[in-house]
Amino acid sequence: MSGISSDVFNVFVYGTLMDRARLNSLIKRIPEMHPAKVSGYRQFYDESVGYQNAERDEGSSIRGVLLSGITAQELRTLDHYEGIGEGLYRRVKVRAFTLDKKSWAEAFMYVKN
Repeated sequence: MSGISSDVFNVFVYGTLMDRARLNSLIKRIPEMHPAKVSGYRQFYDESVGYQNAERDEGSSIRGVLLSGITAQELRTLDHYEGIGEGLYRRVKVRAFTLDKKSWAEAFMYVKN
């Protein structure tokens, strides 16, 4: 299993951050992207905020994209975009299974706060 190092990070995304144009506008590049799945969470449309969210649910899984090679500065940019400072989301560590590489990776994921 590849891990999260202090230099670069993996981030599992399942909503607006799967969009290449949005990523490019936020972090000024398109990172390496792999289709992936995270178990133990469910995705839902959160009407209170008007977009996709995730919460713990042992019987569910979420399909999304694993972003690889995210720098610390890019992670701060994504945190800001996801409203970490405003309490909208929190960042958690998860194990993502890449569907193309058939391997596990540690990653950060944004979930309902």
